[in-house]
Amino acid sequence: KFPLGSIIFFLEKYTYKKAHCIIFHSKEERDNLIRKLKIKLKKIKIIPTGFPIEKFNSKDKSLRTEFRFKMDDIIVTAVARYHSVKGLDYLIGWSVIPLVVLFVGLGLLLLSLYLLYVVPKE
Repeated sequence: KFPLGSIIFFLEKYTYKKAHCIIFHSKEERDNLIRKLKIKLKKIKIIPTGFPIEKFNSKDKSLRTEFRFKMDDIIVTAVARYHSVKGLDYLIGWSVIPLVVLFVGLGLLLLSLYLLYVVPKE
């Protein structure tokens, strides 16, 4: 009998070899997969996530005014489909400085974070 992990590894390797194109978010992500599976991938596209931060004006006060944030509040905006693999629970739960986190998006993790940090405990 093969252990389940071996079967999944074989299927993952086979799928990547047969794919027409594989999209990665970074060169590091691509390199990690190639190293893990020990294969050469032919058709690869890298589409980075994120945005060019220099295009955003941090001096714009409209967001602070609209949501009544203080001028010295540190605001982190997270735009995503919220899932535990993204680590946003660590951002909130383990931050060593006070943060205002503005969530934009949906997902089960967002509901969990809301229940954990926003809903008053009895």
